[in-house]
Amino acid sequence: MPYETSDTYFAAFLLVAGVPMSGSRLGSEDGKVYFSFENPGPHVIRELKNSYFSGSGVVPALAFSQNLKHLRHVVSGLRRGA
Repeated sequence: MPYETSDTYFAAFLLVAGVPMSGSRLGSEDGKVYFSFENPGPHVIRELKNSYFSGSGVVPALAFSQNLKHLRHVVSGLRRGA
């Protein structure tokens, strides 16, 4: 089962950590953009989530920034209906 998040920054972190993104969608009820990731296993996502939200997760800044820009472009496209 894929893992989904609407947190753009966490999605960028997951991408840099090597978790493949499988898609994105605009929520029909709440209007949020959801990013879907291939689930590498329950423990992997949980460990990445804990490290990100505790502030101990470390990824290369340039890669994080580039992925964040890409995801913002995805969000903009989905909201415009592209």
